[in-house]
Amino acid sequence: MDKKAAERLGEDVIEMAVIQTTGTGRAMMAGSVGGLVGAVAGGIAASSGGRDELLGYKGRMYMLVGPTRLGFFRLGPGLLKASVGEPLGIFSRDAVTSITFGGGMLTAAFTVNLDDGTALVLEAPRTEKGKVERIAALFPPPIPTE
Repeated sequence: MDKKAAERLGEDVIEMAVIQTTGTGRAMMAGSVGGLVGAVAGGIAASSGGRDELLGYKGRMYMLVGPTRLGFFRLGPGLLKASVGEPLGIFSRDAVTSITFGGGMLTAAFTVNLDDGTALVLEAPRTEKGKVERIAALFPPPIPTE
């Protein structure tokens, strides 16, 4: 994988994906699509409370998984593609109880559930969904509720 990513995570990177806080896809669409469609999408984003935050950060980021860690990092500048930037949060893989998927038309919603009860609600662009599914497969499946 990426040497800089491994350096930032502090161990080899098994899998990485570009993800974002919820609402980022809608906000990007509202900002880039003009006319009625953009206005409607912007209204939906505003009425849903805007974008959620991950550790005080809103927007796109990298999610990296290594043998013992799961990390979230800002997207940094890069020559041909975005690089792994400053860390937003690094968790022990043991702290992740499951990664579950929800619906979404523009993006694939998913939640990283931690052992302290924290739920990190995120989304992935459709182009990154397969990578996030491969990351999710590295963690325990969710415990079914009755």
